[in-house]
Parts: sequence; C-alpha cells; structure tokens
Amino acid sequence: MLLLTGAVAGCSTGSAGPTAGREVSPPSATVSTPTGSPTPTAGPDAQRVLRRGAPLSPGPARAAHRKKHADRSRSGHRSRKHRQHPAAPPTPLVSDPFTVATFNTLGAAHTARGGNKPGMPGATVRTLRMIRVLRSHQVDLVGLQEFEAPQANLFQRRAGGTYDFWHPAGQSVNAIAWRRDRFSLVEARTQPVHYFGGKVQPMPVVLLRDVQEPSFEFWVVNVHNPASTRWHPGNQRWRNVDMVKEHAMIRGLVATGHPVLFTGDMNERAAAFCAFTRDGFLRAAQGGSHDGGQCRPPAEQKIDWIFGSQHILFSDFRIDRSSLVRRTTDHSVVMTDAQLLSSGS
Repeated sequence: MLLLTGAVAGCSTGSAGPTAGREVSPPSATVSTPTGSPTPTAGPDAQRVLRRGAPLSPGPARAAHRKKHADRSRSGHRSRKHRQHPAAPPTPLVSDPFTVATFNTLGAAHTARGGNKPGMPGATVRTLRMIRVLRSHQVDLVGLQEFEAPQANLFQRRAGGTYDFWHPAGQSVNAIAWRRDRFSLVEARTQPVHYFGGKVQPMPVVLLRDVQEPSFEFWVVNVHNPASTRWHPGNQRWRNVDMVKEHAMIRGLVATGHPVLFTGDMNERAAAFCAFTRDGFLRAAQGGSHDGGQCRPPAEQKIDWIFGSQHILFSDFRIDRSSLVRRTTDHSVVMTDAQLLSSGS
C-alpha cells in the first residue's frame, strides 16, 4: 500500500469531478507533554536503513495468546501420543481502520523574522497547534511537509511519547509520523525528488507493520513537489519530471506485494490525479475515476493528496479548514480512514 502527501503555496488549477470531501472542525483538545522519541536516522537514497524486523509492542491479543500457552505448560504433561496442537489463527482479510492525513505544516522560516507570512504566529505556537489537530482527529499516520528542524524538535519533545517519525538524515522537512501503539517501523529508505530549480531532495519512504495484526505490512511514501511562485518561478517542468519518477517508484513498491499509501503536497490538482491513477495502480482517497483513457478527477481537489494502491480501502474522506488549522498553516488538512486488505482477499 502506498500513501502520498504533500503541499506548497503555489498550485495549478484542475477540472472538477464527481465526489466532494466532507469539511470538518476538530473537537477541542489539550496538549499533553509526553516523553520524547528516539532521534530519527536515515540513509542515502534507495538504501535500506532502519530497524528491519523491529520488535513489536505486545498488544492485548498477543498477550492473551502468550498467557494461553503459559497456562497450558503449567497444566501438566500430556503424552506425546495424545498431545493436541491448536490450529494457527487465520490471517484476517482486512485490518482495523486507521486515520491517515497529509499535513503541510508551513515551514518555520515562513513565520520567522523576514519571512513571507508575517501575519501568522511563530513556529512554536503553530507546532503545538499542529499536535492539537492530530490528536483531535485521532490521526494514526501522517505525511508531513515543510516540517523544519525547530518544528520537528518540538514535536519530538511534546508528542514523542505518542508518535514516532522518520525523515532522511539531517532533513526533517519531509517526514512520516505514526502512532507508536498502532504501527512499528520495519524499513526506511529515500526517494529523490527535484525541488526548487531542480535541486534534488530526498523524500521519506517507510515500510510499517501493524502492531495489532503483524501480518499486515505496507509502504508509505510522502513527497513535496515544487510550487511555481513569484520567488521560485518555472518549476512546472520539475513537477512533471517528479510525477513520472514517483509513479515508477510506486509501481516498484506495489511489485513487492505490500500495499502502498502515497501522501504529499503535489502542487497540482487534476494533473496529479490523472498522472497517478492512469494505469490503475493508485486510487485517490476522495474518489474520481480513470477508465478507458478518460480521466475524471474528484470534485474536491486540493494540491494535497492521499492515494492508495488496490489493497487499501478508503472511507470517510474529509478536509479540515477550521480556524485552528487556518491559524496553524496556509493549507487545509486532508484526512481519510483506511484499511489494509490481505493479499489473498
């Protein structure tokens, strides 16, 4: 499964399609101060780097399973002839649902002294609000863009007990975060993307395991393709190049047999939908169709997208434009519920 998220100030227009997202406002929430998380690490492009086969947190079902066998061992010895071995539990066909989001956090530099968003609060206030948004919507997995070092460091201190996250070494600006009690990291790598002026930047790609049902593993990809702005014009060509390369990378991940979630700020509307859904490997969380050479984007088109491969089910797509979000970032927060399908379903 692949998830893609992304966002930037500039964006291109696109055509309308059949489906619209639900606008939501988060319930009130408070920010607690959990313990920090381990310092993220990363490796070079296309290099597998982190914690393959990382130990799982024993959830209630796994703990009950272990107790059952411990009780059996204490109940007395049975002869080998009459010993009965319980059948292995069947692999579920679908995972429990979880909430996925893509969130352009508006980089700290935009609201620092001399930044181009002087009317917005500084990064400290906005990062605390970002945590409130994630917690109020009970987000389990999120692709983050413009997540600069001051924001990443504060997020780790304030939310590290709840969320783990990974980003390329020394470049937190694009990251993927997940709830520790729901997912664990199996593998991490990077994908090169052309940013402003064609400068190459690494984007995060992780393989996660569902700790509630470890038979489910899936890829998550998060990207930020460059906008064309007054300060950084002429980036359409690089967005076009990036979408072709990202599409090819996703096809390669699908070929591993794992579902793929793809999140990101694409800085494209209809063009992104049509580019990533053209061969059926990906579907957009908010709908739309692409059949027989006819591309029909969804009615609700932001430049921030969530896509998934065929073994991911989407439901309850929504967009948060609340006043809390508007005082946190210059983007909407795009969310959906998702479930993983087993390869045999």
